[in-house]
Amino acid sequence: MNVARRSDGLLPRAVFVQAVDLIRDGIEDRATLTETLHLAAAVARNRTHNTIEMLREIGAIAVTDDGRCTTSIGPAEPATYIRKLLVDFYLRLLDDLPSISLFQLDHDGCGLKVSATQLPGRGACYPYALLEFDIFKRQEVGDSFWTVAEDLIPRFMTWLSRTNLSTPERLFSLADLKAANLAREAAGRVAEDWALAWERSRLASHPFLESVRSISDDNAGAGFDIISFDGPRALSHDRFIEVKGYADEFSFFWSSNEIEAARSLRMRYWLYLIDRRRISAPGYQPELIQDPVSYFLDRDPIGWSVSAQGLKFTRAAM
Repeated sequence: MNVARRSDGLLPRAVFVQAVDLIRDGIEDRATLTETLHLAAAVARNRTHNTIEMLREIGAIAVTDDGRCTTSIGPAEPATYIRKLLVDFYLRLLDDLPSISLFQLDHDGCGLKVSATQLPGRGACYPYALLEFDIFKRQEVGDSFWTVAEDLIPRFMTWLSRTNLSTPERLFSLADLKAANLAREAAGRVAEDWALAWERSRLASHPFLESVRSISDDNAGAGFDIISFDGPRALSHDRFIEVKGYADEFSFFWSSNEIEAARSLRMRYWLYLIDRRRISAPGYQPELIQDPVSYFLDRDPIGWSVSAQGLKFTRAAM
């Protein structure tokens, strides 16, 4: 049973190269390769195992399911080729990590340094391999910053330039934002149209039924979407409805303007919560909340939570 831990370390550069040479010379079985390197270098089997695993990870060798090892590295300068593969592998590793400030220019502006304390893969001894192949260099064991090899500075600077110009995946582009707003607007329109039809059905006998109408297009700043009547006997508008549609997540956004309207209108202000997935079902009833300021802000109802989406800062005139 293999009990090797990545933190046990790796072998020196020469054994990396020796492993590739042995595979090229015909030792293809992984167990035999591990034992041969262990005996030849007189080092712990764990480190031998980790070194072979490192060679596999960077693409210097391939290992089949049955433990057969192969390599595409030719006899000429295997150390140079392994070094290149290590650089390629490590930059791919950095690509997959959150943005961190690893690199900085040297004092003279010509050299490039890397923060040794922030290097990823320390538990797997990746930085050790970078030191062994002179990708990074250090003066003392405890140095906080290591120097990038001079011949590799252009490669790392190219990577840094590309990284700085790339757009973080978690951010919306302007086109994405516009598309999301259009989709939200369309979904809101579906919910609002359904709520208006439902409201007119509720007041089917009202003498001023045509006055039950949407005003969101004509007065976007009203703080509500539909003006209606509380019951069939009311002859002046006394129900002001804000429609909130939802689908996969039972949530809605309530703007400061809508909250102010709700504060002013109190019992005459209603939230209609519409499940867009169910509006085609016969007999579907929306959830109606009267005086939502009291319901949400004064009572703190069980099952609901509030999260702020932003903060507005205003400074007085100076």
